[in-house]
Amino acid sequence: MKKLNKSNCFFLYGDDPVSANIRKNRIIDSYFHGKAPEVTLFDGSGTFEAYQNALEGQSLFTAETAVVLHNPPFLKRRSEKEDHREESFLETVKDLSPDILLIILLDGKPDKRTKIIKTLLSICTSEEYSLMNPRDAAGTMIRMLADAGWIMKPGGIWRQFFPPGSRFLLPFSRRNVIKLC
Repeated sequence: MKKLNKSNCFFLYGDDPVSANIRKNRIIDSYFHGKAPEVTLFDGSGTFEAYQNALEGQSLFTAETAVVLHNPPFLKRRSEKEDHREESFLETVKDLSPDILLIILLDGKPDKRTKIIKTLLSICTSEEYSLMNPRDAAGTMIRMLADAGWIMKPGGIWRQFFPPGSRFLLPFSRRNVIKLC
């Protein structure tokens, strides 16, 4: 099966839903260059028809659309009668318009033996998010804080730092940083 790795299709999965959700938000922000797209979220529900309508439909308000499928049922349980719908959905994903971003989030590991998972892995850019090893947690937290604009001053005190002209999204409040340190 030929890998397409479409730039507007992401398959994020693993045991760390927090990291996957942070990555989802960064993908949306990066793909639409900071503009707010219309986001359609299917959270553990929906049908192939509803997904296709969201992927093929055009919004009345904005051309940019992000469709997020969080734990879609077809990745958890499968039935033989859905084969033709599955094929039609995968064709829609292959032919996605550049104005539409698709992000599929799956909590846990996908069954890579199934046809739909194999196809999604070949079409979409896929990323796995595993829980971090406890001994790596401190270094990872320091890197995340630095990326969010925090620096450590002498004496182990964390301070917010904004380089001139920067625009940071700060997921950490001062209170949470103090708790972490």
